[in-house]
Amino acid sequence: MNDPPTRNVSQCCFLLSWLSVSQRRYKKPKSKKYHSHSIFGAFRLVSYPPDFVFGSNSCWSSCRRSKTILISGATGCIGRQIWLQLMQHTNHRVKLIVRKDSLSKLDAAIWKKYSRRSQVWTVDLEDIRGLSHRLGEIDCAILAATSWGGSSAFAVNVDATLQLVQWLPKHCHILYFSTASIIDKDGFLLEEAYRFGTLYLQSKYVALQKLLALYPHRNITVLFPTLVVGPHSHLADVVDSLTSWKRLLEHIYLDASAHFIHATDAAKIVVHFVNWNPKPSFYTCHRSNPTQKLPALILGQPCFTAEQLIQLVVARPPNHKTRWIPRIPILSLFPPVLLSRILVWFGATVDPWVLYCLRKRHFVYPNAVAPEHFGLTSQWRHVSQLVHEDGSS
Repeated sequence: MNDPPTRNVSQCCFLLSWLSVSQRRYKKPKSKKYHSHSIFGAFRLVSYPPDFVFGSNSCWSSCRRSKTILISGATGCIGRQIWLQLMQHTNHRVKLIVRKDSLSKLDAAIWKKYSRRSQVWTVDLEDIRGLSHRLGEIDCAILAATSWGGSSAFAVNVDATLQLVQWLPKHCHILYFSTASIIDKDGFLLEEAYRFGTLYLQSKYVALQKLLALYPHRNITVLFPTLVVGPHSHLADVVDSLTSWKRLLEHIYLDASAHFIHATDAAKIVVHFVNWNPKPSFYTCHRSNPTQKLPALILGQPCFTAEQLIQLVVARPPNHKTRWIPRIPILSLFPPVLLSRILVWFGATVDPWVLYCLRKRHFVYPNAVAPEHFGLTSQWRHVSQLVHEDGSS
């Protein structure tokens, strides 16, 4: 009988000879990449974890497998961009939840091109009882539907959201859209958002609070977009409205800062999570119970200042000559109550949330992420890209 060292040598020789014979049975591949039937390919496969090569739950298999995606709010600013990105860059099947009065917002040409992989469910989110038996095949749900106020705020933003999460299968990955206005820079729920906020903010606060209490162990990722810009967004006309105040803005200094995210760039991040489902390192929770938490993402480009935006709006040609006049730091000089009266005098609507924003002024989140964070490329990276040379958006 051979001693152990000799036996090991003989086994290695047998393995190498078997691999060389098996390699001859295959045609030489055209590419220079190593395959599993070659000696180097065998060692390359061994170098990866077994789950990556053979496991059904690996990131690779989850990306390559065609999934069934549910999108609520598919005709909204971000929802339509997500649908378009999924159609153009994946082979997933998509179910769109659309109100009957919003069907006309779907682009006819795009719908005709991708109708084979898209299906529209005409449902009003205030009454979703008809969806209870249709969600069993959903692999990933993107809950982007939102009511901006009125009597439907809590019915859509709270009741419908919780009902959909309850009906969706346990394996389903849920991407829930909230808003960065209801959290602080560390991800804790901001109580001022419920105390001073609008019905929209209050309903979003309550919805997240209940998700944390009822479903802390579900596969839910909370998305907190900052200021959303793009077609059909509520901020689409903000810069255009600022241009009518050019002369006044030239003499005002605003000490404030915030983040923005374009709907197209937000959709890129969402599609990346649909494909790969990475685990974020940032979490959101209530300060009173930090053990009940959910993974979260704050969607935003690097912060910009109000001064940067004003300079872009009031920009003048290089050869233009004007007299220098000192600018007034109104946010630091005047108390918020006085500023609110000035805004009312100019025709603006001032509510308790506006007063809170005048006091806080800086809505900065150190953990905000952009497409570059995931190896992608932003289409709208800087606030200057949102303003044309004439100052319009």
